[in-house]
Amino acid sequence: YFVENGSLFKRTLAADATNNSATTSCPPNLATTECPADKELLKNVTSFDVKYFNEQNDEVIPTEARSIELTVGLAKNQYNQPVTATYTTRMVFRND
Repeated sequence: YFVENGSLFKRTLAADATNNSATTSCPPNLATTECPADKELLKNVTSFDVKYFNEQNDEVIPTEARSIELTVGLAKNQYNQPVTATYTTRMVFRND
């Protein structure tokens, strides 16, 4: 996941493995039938933050994490008024 020009994108990096149905994606300007465009998930993104936590709720590096917290900030002018929102969600990894 990455932010570029105010949009949040998802890029897929497919492993080179037998019977892998995933396909690596590419920037939209480089997309082809073999390399589809990255997926645009959100527009008007002002911030995107990822944090990882262990079972004691301490922030840790990704390989030591039990859960992940995502925060996204959005802003847009609508009817000459600024509209902002921040969303945060936390998920616990499956099988943990």
